[in-house]
Amino acid sequence: MQKKTKPKPLMIAATPLLCCGVAFAAVGMGGGGDTFLYMAPAFLVPGFLLLAFSMRRR
Repeated sequence: MQKKTKPKPLMIAATPLLCCGVAFAAVGMGGGGDTFLYMAPAFLVPGFLLLAFSMRRR
């Protein structure tokens, strides 16, 4: 039998933020508009911070 691990709430919150940040950066760099490129850090920075805190709390 395998051990069941608890879901990490910070990791669950970080994943969609990072995905959205990467998507916004890709659209912004692809010529879709500067607004997307300016909004990408608003998703990436909190996503990376949540990811770092979730790894640190182990």
